[in-house]
Amino acid sequence: MPTVVYVACAGPTEIHRFALDEDRDELAALDVVAVPGHDGPSPSNLPMALAPGHATLYAALRTPPYPVTAFAIDPASGKLTARATAHLPAPMAYISVGHRGLLAASYTQGLVSVSTITPDASVGSTLQVLETPPKAHCIVPGRHRGIVYATTVDGNAIMVLRQDPDAGRLAPADAHLVTCRPGSGPRHL
Repeated sequence: MPTVVYVACAGPTEIHRFALDEDRDELAALDVVAVPGHDGPSPSNLPMALAPGHATLYAALRTPPYPVTAFAIDPASGKLTARATAHLPAPMAYISVGHRGLLAASYTQGLVSVSTITPDASVGSTLQVLETPPKAHCIVPGRHRGIVYATTVDGNAIMVLRQDPDAGRLAPADAHLVTCRPGSGPRHL
């Protein structure tokens, strides 16, 4: 498969697919896929997450009812096909695929969540919602199974969470908050 670049466009809630010519550092437009579930005002962003193995791309809308769609990625062309849509518990600023499900962070609601991923790679039910200090912005799995990191902008900290290897639920680690410089407001990891 050639190198494919996916670009989220929040206003029209679309994913644009490009072919990257690495020799010439150029992008060539291939197609545009609509993200299902957009009925209200334009969302402020369109978070996406690529599953390990690059077989599925997830895209979440930040407008009610907060749909997240799993797109199958054609292994030969990189073409996206919407597989299924589920709902997240809040508008999410960031999503990622963890060791035990879809991880999401909500800036406006101050929470992180874990949703199950079904055997066909669709998003299942919300497994857990965990309140955070204000303005959670990013959530990513750590290098080692069972560790998850999240940021809190107004909490000026990086949260360290442990994820149960069987149930997938998150719990604060012993050293739960790594405090950052006052006013730094960490967003991304």
